[in-house]
Amino acid sequence: MAKWDLEKLATAEAKPDPTYAARIEKVTSLFRYEHLPVHLQDASKPFHDLALFLTDHLPNSAEYTLALRSLWEAKNLAVFATVEAREKEVQNV
Repeated sequence: MAKWDLEKLATAEAKPDPTYAARIEKVTSLFRYEHLPVHLQDASKPFHDLALFLTDHLPNSAEYTLALRSLWEAKNLAVFATVEAREKEVQNV
């Protein structure tokens, strides 16, 4: 085994997989929506719910992490799009 493989293995063993509770806490933190105005909550909550579903049904893996990161980015873009749409409505009134 190559030296870098051994170092990677040692690092992986030193960092235990996060517990389910820690994963849920992270998802709840990243996908919180209660602080937003109601019209933005409507855009954000489905992403929160999907993140919880993924956490319940997927094993902890690099793919799970990437899925959550992509979902978080999509959620932010959906909220920004909702803000922009609201601003255009206000400008047209």
